Amino acid sequence: MGMKKHRFFDMIGCINGIICFGGYLLDGFHGFVLWHPEIRNCKTVRYPLLADCAAHLPSSKPFKTYHAFGYDQYSNDYKVARIVTYHKLDTSTRTSFFTDYHNFFHVYSLNADFWTQIIDTAIHHSNIRLFSRFKGFYFNGVHYWNGFLDYGDTNELRQACDCEIVLAFDMSRDVF
Repeated sequence: MGMKKHRFFDMIGCINGIICFGGYLLDGFHGFVLWHPEIRNCKTVRYPLLADCAAHLPSSKPFKTYHAFGYDQYSNDYKVARIVTYHKLDTSTRTSFFTDYHNFFHVYSLNADFWTQIIDTAIHHSNIRLFSRFKGFYFNGVHYWNGFLDYGDTNELRQACDCEIVLAFDMSRDVF
């Protein structure tokens, strides 16, 4: 599999011999690749557009992305989950006095070959932040990320957080 020069492209995970890579390439590709080296099969998928982002935040706002690759054993489907977190730097972009972040959540189904936006999740309008970009832990159909609830306090490492958490996403039911 020949990849062009990359800006940020990393392995998201590997399940049943299928390797998932994701990121942003210099040629403008923003998405992920599912690669099965044994059968030499590769599928490339672009990330979904965040159409309703403009209504909430200027496009120049900084954002972070988090990914998960998993398997739904009930529907025999491979899925990629993507969280995009925008930090609301000023009060004009806040939908609530208590939230400093806006999180967009999408799930890609290989069987359907389609992205679905998950709306009104526990993290949609919350101060949940995750510690790492691609790292996490996948076990028995559930993907786990380390994170924290950010309400402006600092811990002993001078990190802005009030409460450390583990965020779990069930790949079969598409719920946190």
